[in-house]
Amino acid sequence: MDFLREDFEYILAVYLRLSKEDGDMSVDRAESNSITNQRALILSYLKQHFPNIKVFKIYTDDGFTGTNFERPGFKEMLQDIYEGKVNFVIVKDLSRFGRDYVEAGKYIKKKFRTMGVRFVSVLENFDSLTATPTDYNLLLPVRNFINDQFSSDISTKVRGNQSAMRSDGLYIGPYVSYGRKKSADNKHIIEVDEYAASIILEMADALFYGYTVQKISEWLNIRGVLAPADYKRSQGIQFKTSFQTNIKSKWTPKAVIRALSDPMNIGTMEQGKRQRINYKVRTMVEKPWEERDVVNDRVPAIMSADVYDNVKRLLLMDMRTAPGQDTVYLFCGLLYCGDCNNSMIRRKQGAGISYICSAYNKKEKCTRHTIVDVVLQEIVLEIIQSHIKTIVYVEEVLDYMETLNVAREDLEHYDDEIQSKYQELERYSKMQSALYRDRADEIINEEEFLEYKQFYEKRCAELEQTIAYLKQIISNISVNRSDCCRWFEEFKKYRNVQKLTRAMLIIFVDKITVYEDKRINVVFRFADEFSALQNYIKAAEGFMSDIGSIGAVSGKAVS
Repeated sequence: MDFLREDFEYILAVYLRLSKEDGDMSVDRAESNSITNQRALILSYLKQHFPNIKVFKIYTDDGFTGTNFERPGFKEMLQDIYEGKVNFVIVKDLSRFGRDYVEAGKYIKKKFRTMGVRFVSVLENFDSLTATPTDYNLLLPVRNFINDQFSSDISTKVRGNQSAMRSDGLYIGPYVSYGRKKSADNKHIIEVDEYAASIILEMADALFYGYTVQKISEWLNIRGVLAPADYKRSQGIQFKTSFQTNIKSKWTPKAVIRALSDPMNIGTMEQGKRQRINYKVRTMVEKPWEERDVVNDRVPAIMSADVYDNVKRLLLMDMRTAPGQDTVYLFCGLLYCGDCNNSMIRRKQGAGISYICSAYNKKEKCTRHTIVDVVLQEIVLEIIQSHIKTIVYVEEVLDYMETLNVAREDLEHYDDEIQSKYQELERYSKMQSALYRDRADEIINEEEFLEYKQFYEKRCAELEQTIAYLKQIISNISVNRSDCCRWFEEFKKYRNVQKLTRAMLIIFVDKITVYEDKRINVVFRFADEFSALQNYIKAAEGFMSDIGSIGAVSGKAVS
């Protein structure tokens, strides 16, 4: 094209761009880079230098980074160039055009010149029509490189600032999850949204009573409870999400799972789950758990840690309902074969219900392990009642021990397991000492000596570690009883229970196994904690026996 002809007709495109990073720098810079000011500056320049050229269109990318050219306004302008609608592009400065110095240079030096497009940057006083080789080979690369480095520096600073805020427990996301809201005084502080939080707790209760996430989502929709996206909009939040597929969003099983499994439910703020590869590539990659910013107790919890653990456990279970049923069966996800460890399946037998091994049902190598539903309920209820009585007794012993002001060292002396480990440690220490005599007497050679020595040293180290762990358990129970026994209250709520319920099983039971000889084994939740408490009580019983306090607890002898 002959741009120098007086009758040549230019078709002008004005390109404006502002990224969030540019707007965050400072008040002065935000104002100078604003879309409004860019437009005013360029139109004033055109009026002064190109009064006879009319603007075909003003293309705008507001809120888009300059580190790549994946921008809707730029793409639209490029398409109009390809179609011959535009042959003159003007920008405020080269940084508004782009901050990737390689790609920006390609467009200005090659693509636009090849397509016969004139390019003008106002502040750099660059005009491709009058530019010299020095302008192309020195000015453009240096300017574009500076713009690229500026973007890199900004990216580093922004990431560092965000990481520091996340580590301090300050929320930096654009939206908060369902059940929370941003403080009106500080957008980085998260508060509980009482209404939404109450809905989450209702969902958790429904899950405990055997309702599946599918049924819970249907129940919420029937009640007219707004789904998370619509609820946020009802609160005046300009919310956009890729999860919504309809004009009016509805609760789905996935939405229910997201709401229930959110760690913010127990006050844990997890941020920095993903990150961009670098400042030029927008692709996000998942970060390992240890590299994420996880801060506890910076968000008000809406449920206890025990309830949350149970919710997570239930969400992992296979909880399908039978046709026409709203809730799962009583033992769903809890009942297993004691020999092959496969799940037990429910079968109708006449008017009654029984369970058999699923492996046997598939004709695999196992036996029926049949157990009648009514009998199973009676046995499990009796085991739970007995366990609750034991827990109540343990609490009474702990209460009584507090009144005696017993020293931790006294209980360690009466702990059978600790004393057993001490005896074993002494035995290995003596055997280790005897090795030197055996080597001196030439009973064993040097190779055997080193092999036995290494084994005894390893075993002694393991025993010392075990003793330290057992002592720590006693210390924790003595000093931090409220933390160690926080689950007592849940069990005690059911001390007078006479009927087995789904909620009770979820709270108490981790697993139920059925053996061919009809034996039933119930694995309770908090089994490790309870075992530690039992050792503690045995030590306490030994201490009380020696000081003459036996039988003082609940007016009955301690066996």
